[in-house]
Parts: sequence; C-alpha cells; structure tokens
Amino acid sequence: MIQILRKSCVMLGVIGWSILCALIMTGLAAVGQTIRARSIMPVWGKGVLLCFGTRFSVTGQEYLPSGNFIAAVSHHSLLDTFIYPAILPPETCYIAKSELSRLPIFSRAFRLMGNIFVRRGEGMVALSELIRHVQSLPPHHTVFIHPEGTRGSEGSARPLKPGIVYLACETQKSVVPIVSLGGNRMWPKGVSLPDPGHISIHVGEPIMTDTWQIDTVEIHLEEVVNGLDDLFARTSKSGSSN
Repeated sequence: MIQILRKSCVMLGVIGWSILCALIMTGLAAVGQTIRARSIMPVWGKGVLLCFGTRFSVTGQEYLPSGNFIAAVSHHSLLDTFIYPAILPPETCYIAKSELSRLPIFSRAFRLMGNIFVRRGEGMVALSELIRHVQSLPPHHTVFIHPEGTRGSEGSARPLKPGIVYLACETQKSVVPIVSLGGNRMWPKGVSLPDPGHISIHVGEPIMTDTWQIDTVEIHLEEVVNGLDDLFARTSKSGSSN
C-alpha cells in the first residue's frame, strides 16, 4: 500500500511539474522568447529527477563545447529524457520520435522551441527533413541525437544509424560521444516508474567532422562507435578499480 501511494505521488508530481513547465515554455516561445523558454528545460529536467529520486554525476564535462556540436548519446533508459536537458546547453535541438508528437501540451512546447519530431522508417525523406530543420537554426545550436535509434542494454554501443554521419557532413558540427550508466537498471523497459538511484554520465572528446565525406559513411560510423565504446571501457575499468 505504501509503495502504491509513493508511486502515485511521484507520478502526480512529475505530471504536474511537466505540465506547468510546458505551459510556461509554450507561452514564452509563442511570444518570441525562445531563449528564455529553452532556459526552462534544465529546470524541468532537474525537477522531474528530484521527483524520481534520481541523482546524477558528470565526468568529462570539460569536453562539452559551448555550442555548435552534435551530442551522440547512447540510449538505455527513459531517464535520458530528463537528464540531458539538465547538462546540455539550453540552445539544443532535440530529435524525438514522431510518436511523442501525440502528447498535446508537450508536443507544442517541443516544436515551438525549435526541436523536431522524426518519422522513423521513412529513411532519406525523414533525414532530409531533419537536415533542413537543423540548417534553419542559428549556427551555434547543438543537436541532440540517439544514433542507435532506440533503447538497448548498457555496456557497449549498438550499430548506429547512418543519419548522424549525413547530419555531420551537412552541418560540419563536431560529434561528442556521451554514455550513461545506471539508468537501465533503475528504469528498464516495461516498468512504469524508475527506482531511486544514481546515474553517471560520461562525456568523450569531440570528434572533428570537417573532413568527413558521405561516400565513407561506414568509416565515420565506426569512429563514433569507437568513441562510445571507449567511454564504456574506461568507465568499466574505473568502476572495477574502486
């Protein structure tokens, strides 16, 4: 009974806080205050994590440029949705699956702040739309993407979708690999709410893309995979030595 009450309180807190933040962001963005609206994103993310009882730490944050890069983030848990807005620059374009556009208040706020929903399964049509959208943003914008395409288990990078290479070639933004550990255990697939706990975020050195070419996509995908796997390997060694 206590567990049910706790989960109910957590859910009400998350929903209420998210609706409030979404309304504020929508209002600000609707009157042209997009930068101020985006500044709410970290506050929203931290508030949700507080409701969940989720703590997080970041190593390698010094590698994060102030802007104009592609955050290539491994995806293991729904907690990623709330953690990364708390650590990335406010001027970040988030790429989300089109299914999330069915959430009425959230989807309006999401779009008004310059983010984009992508229709998975539409290949080059969806990719071309994404590239045009990113190119329409101010050059200093960061782009957040899960290059694996969907959630998976922690510990190593899964095969990446080629879209990240096309995006990097077209925008000349550097790629920053980022991985997390702990979220999959705290909030696995099929579970309604996460357990309280700690997530560690690890940021790698930027991968320069100014010499990348479309006709060598596989080589560049391997560069990104190696960057992600190197972070996993280093964090595993660090964990085993503690």
